[in-house]
Amino acid sequence: MNKIILRLKNVIIHPTKKQLVVLVIIGITLVMLEIALLIKFNTSSSNGEKKIVNTQKIKKTTPSPVAKLTPTERISVTPVPTIKQYVPPTLTPTLTVSPTTVPTNTPQPTSAPTRVPNPPLMNVSYPQELQYIEMNSGQTLCVVDVPVGGDSTGIKRKHNENDSGWSLYADMFTYCFSPKEGLNRIQFQYKNSYEEESPVLTRQFTFHRTSAD
Repeated sequence: MNKIILRLKNVIIHPTKKQLVVLVIIGITLVMLEIALLIKFNTSSSNGEKKIVNTQKIKKTTPSPVAKLTPTERISVTPVPTIKQYVPPTLTPTLTVSPTTVPTNTPQPTSAPTRVPNPPLMNVSYPQELQYIEMNSGQTLCVVDVPVGGDSTGIKRKHNENDSGWSLYADMFTYCFSPKEGLNRIQFQYKNSYEEESPVLTRQFTFHRTSAD
C-alpha cells in the first residue's frame, strides 16, 4: 500500500508525458461523470414535481358531494310592497300678450336744393356805345340801365368813371354825372343778394357842352 502511495506521489509531482495524458483523461472523465449525475438528479426531481402537480390536479377535479334537500324544507317569500309613482300636476302656461308698438315714421328734414348760380343781366340803353352827346350848361347826363335777365333780387351797382377807380356797391338809383369834354369811358357792374356778380358793362361816348341859350 505504501508503495502505491509513493508511486502516486511521484506521478503527481514528477509526471511523465504519458502519465500527464492519463491524468488529463482521468480528470475529463470525472467531470463528465459529475455532469451526468447532475442531469440525472435534475430530471428525477422534475418528474417528482410533475407527479405532485398531477396528484393535486386529480385531487382538485374530484367532484364534491351534492347536498341533498329534504322535501320537508319550505322557503318563505315575503311580499314586496308596491310603490306608487308620484305624478306632479300639469301646469298650463299663461301667455301674456304685450301691445305691439307701431313704428312712427319721423319726417326727415328736407335739404334745400343746391342753387344754380344766376347772376343778374343788365343793359345800359343810354348812353349808347360811341354815341355823340351834346348838352348845354344847364343839362345833366343821367345813365339809363335796366335788368334784362338773371336773378336781380336785392340788386346793387358800382361804377368806374374814366378809369378813376371803382366805387363801392350801392343800392340802385338813377345815376347822373358830369362828363368831361371829348371822349368819355364809363363802366358798370351789378350783383344780387346771393353775391353773384354780372359781367362788366362798358360804354364809350363823346361829349360836348354848349353854352346856354
